[in-house]
Amino acid sequence: MAPCTVFVVEDDVDTRDMMGRFLELEGFKVEVAANGKQALERLNAGMQPCVILLDLMMPVMDGWQFRSQQIRDAALASIPVIVVSAAGKERIADIEANAYLSKPVDLEQLLAQVTQYCSAR
Repeated sequence: MAPCTVFVVEDDVDTRDMMGRFLELEGFKVEVAANGKQALERLNAGMQPCVILLDLMMPVMDGWQFRSQQIRDAALASIPVIVVSAAGKERIADIEANAYLSKPVDLEQLLAQVTQYCSAR
């Protein structure tokens, strides 16, 4: 069985690399994008991740804008989203995320969340 693909959408290179490397060591396939616009382009080109790790505060297209467009697209709306942000839970109430992890990221919590959504698909 092919490994689950985790899509990390994060503008901070260090955070993106850290999460990606950690998840790869845990056996997941990882794809990355630096902003919401790149993420939508990759998804519309056919990438089918099991879960999206979404930062909120990014240039070009932020996480709120990405999630709004994702939800409106029937082909993409069902992909679970875990928000990974320092913004605080009160700022993400309207984003309709499946889960929330605060920064700095606790790697054990990250693994538990990703495993939960990847095993469900």
